[in-house]
Amino acid sequence: APSSPVGSKEVFTVLFRRAEQLLRDGFSVVVSTTFRLPETRVQAVEVAERSGISCVRVWCKPALDVQMSRLSGRSTDVSDGDQRVLEKQLL
Repeated sequence: APSSPVGSKEVFTVLFRRAEQLLRDGFSVVVSTTFRLPETRVQAVEVAERSGISCVRVWCKPALDVQMSRLSGRSTDVSDGDQRVLEKQLL
């Protein structure tokens, strides 16, 4: 998800709409994002509830040096996540 609040809201709207449609169509869905904002976590659970399925949440928190190493290794990724974005998220 983009690091700007407006961009994030738009991305999450599309993300959850697509997830809900896939669930209705009988597919399993994994939503992988930072979920920094509580309201996005609530939205994810609501999508699952409306679809009549359980929502399983997995929280992964690698060490900071591992996060920085992974981010510095990105080159052809659709995410805007980089070391600068991580530093902002940690503030």
